[in-house]
Amino acid sequence: MNNARYTKDAALIGIAFAVIVFQSSVVSRVAWPLNGPNFIFLLFIPWVLSETPFRAALIGFLMGAVIDLAPPGNGPAGQWALVMTLIGFGLATYAERSRDLVQSPLVEVGIFALGALALLLAWGILGLMVGDDRASAKYFFQFIPTSLLWNVVLAPFVLPVVRKTTFVRRVRR
Repeated sequence: MNNARYTKDAALIGIAFAVIVFQSSVVSRVAWPLNGPNFIFLLFIPWVLSETPFRAALIGFLMGAVIDLAPPGNGPAGQWALVMTLIGFGLATYAERSRDLVQSPLVEVGIFALGALALLLAWGILGLMVGDDRASAKYFFQFIPTSLLWNVVLAPFVLPVVRKTTFVRRVRR
């Protein structure tokens, strides 16, 4: 690896940490209508789509571990780490096999929405399996749809900025 890659990785890790802190200390404390957005997803999904599957799994694990350890930390430790590792790996594998990943903003938002849905569903299913009280019918039927709505509405504004930050290649070869 060269110094440019290390610089990019360090900058993205710093941005990811700042986004996680912002999400857990500011966004989650505001009384949003319909539960509010998740800026972590808005960074995580386009980032892993620009990486190899191994790097995406590592990014998912690290971001998930920080989310699990961030306050209030009232759920099983490792739940977000496992979910983000698996979904990050899956999204990066899909991106590697897809030649024309981001040909239009509509396709990009669609891929983002599917990735966010996969993250939310996987977290909820894992929560049910480990007995997490937060994974309830309210989570599946109220929180997931409203969270997706917020993120899909914000995605066209945030994804281009993240794409430029992560240097996402438009066509993979």
